[in-house]
Amino acid sequence: MGANLYAQLFSFHSYRFLLTARVSSRIGYGVLQLAAIWYVMSFSHNNPFAVSGLVFIQTIPFVLFGLYAGIKTDRWNAKGVMIGAETGRALIWAIAGVLSAVDRLPIVWLLFAIFLDGLCGSFFSPAFRAATPKLVPRELLQPANALLNIARDGTLIVSPGILALLLMLFHSERDIFLFPALTYLVSAISLSLMGFSVNSKIDRGKAVTWWESFRKDFSDIVTTIKIIAKAGQIFRAMIANIVSIVGNTVGWEVSLPILVRSHLGLSIVNYGEIVGALSFGSVVFGFLLGMFPMIRRLPTIFVGISLWGIGLALIGVGHNLMFAVVGAIVMALEQALQGLNIIVLLQQTYSEHVASIFSGYHGLQYAGNVLGSIVAGPILATIPVGSVITIGGGVIILVGISGWLQTLVVARA
Repeated sequence: MGANLYAQLFSFHSYRFLLTARVSSRIGYGVLQLAAIWYVMSFSHNNPFAVSGLVFIQTIPFVLFGLYAGIKTDRWNAKGVMIGAETGRALIWAIAGVLSAVDRLPIVWLLFAIFLDGLCGSFFSPAFRAATPKLVPRELLQPANALLNIARDGTLIVSPGILALLLMLFHSERDIFLFPALTYLVSAISLSLMGFSVNSKIDRGKAVTWWESFRKDFSDIVTTIKIIAKAGQIFRAMIANIVSIVGNTVGWEVSLPILVRSHLGLSIVNYGEIVGALSFGSVVFGFLLGMFPMIRRLPTIFVGISLWGIGLALIGVGHNLMFAVVGAIVMALEQALQGLNIIVLLQQTYSEHVASIFSGYHGLQYAGNVLGSIVAGPILATIPVGSVITIGGGVIILVGISGWLQTLVVARA
């Protein structure tokens, strides 16, 4: 019965092209992420401030422009927004690849390209999530999102292998930037083949001044913030997620590559194995979860947050490759549980403003990333990296448990 739900999804023409675009885009993104982290670490001699700076640059566009992008996406053509964003990404990395090939790509320009990639992503993400409910019936929304999440996580399994192959053909991480340009282009082409189009809500027959447009945008942003703030337990789950993301940014995104390269003396391939373990676990758990209905989504979200903290603490305590892989697999269950449930919950609750709400949610998430990237450098300069990872995991565990207990109290009230 459950597997049949996935089979039904492939009967929807536009959903198949959306899934193809997702796979292609995320393969390029995964390779780019690994290469950028390792290149910055090589360039900075494992400086934690440089790694946290990279995370800051990757995430700040979503904080600055994410909510505005969601407001615009709710009024624009979602398909066109996605195609434009992916085409922009392809162009950015095509230029970066050419400059790198002729040795004219300084680190500052690379970081600027990463910022622009994030800017395009801040428009792509809300359009992508707003499009999904338009492509499949409501009863298939959970498996549809689960399969898209599987595509996201599954590509990270193959990304380390693709990067290793590219590094065999080229000299360093900075020489592979034409590859993501190709994958983003394939994604844009796949999206253009979709037969679906969200009608624009803009009245083309009425000309508006820039001031009227600005007032409308500002009003919609305020309305979205009010909707999110009044969401009760959903809003509390978002806030809990921010706190856990701060700990995760410090413990996983910044500290883990430093632990692997500097303290354990391992290679980018080993780092890719840990990320691949997380992705493999997410694919398996996500596939299983997509087949069964979730009755109590909010408690499940907090259970997932606690599992992420447990996995992170295992990595910090174990301090070796085996514990890192085991911890990543435990974290994978959280990624499947929390990620799928919050996505479906928001899509079902806010069907009229999906792009705006998702932008607000992602903006809160990335605000946690930005805050984590700011504090990571000073923390790692004073506390051993293994202890930082363990403490980060402990904080996330406490956040998850407290949120879960709160949902029980509210349910009994």
